[in-house]
Amino acid sequence: MKNANIHKAVGALLLGSAISLLSGCFDDEPKVVALPEVNDANCTPAVIKSIEPQSARQKFSGECSRRGAVRTSPAKEW
Repeated sequence: MKNANIHKAVGALLLGSAISLLSGCFDDEPKVVALPEVNDANCTPAVIKSIEPQSARQKFSGECSRRGAVRTSPAKEW
């Protein structure tokens, strides 16, 4: 019985130590990056690849993919 309590205490101590050590490994605040203007010159693969971090690159490429105007199809007379 006494060994079980010691093992539980040691396990809890190790788990708490691991959590406190890993908590410093991650950024609390994401980097704020000024994205270029969405236009034909900036929506090229070379410009999109140069944007860091990956979250900003994904946001910018999504904006590039949605920049077109909505147009209706010409009427079909079958």
